[in-house]
Amino acid sequence: MGAQVDVIEPIGSEIILIVNVGEHQLAAKVDPHTKAFLHEPIKLALNMNRMHLFDKETGKVIG
Repeated sequence: MGAQVDVIEPIGSEIILIVNVGEHQLAAKVDPHTKAFLHEPIKLALNMNRMHLFDKETGKVIG
């Protein structure tokens, strides 16, 4: 999946990336050695077993 990096937030042993994928915005927790650059494209692979989805209107967890 192709995405564009909007925010890079190092938090110790991980990095949180905020990325745009089309019209959607995602937060991804990645390895601290991940090569991500602000406003540059990055390829992501999603692990559906570890994904958390939230309703945009209410903020409640989906599923």
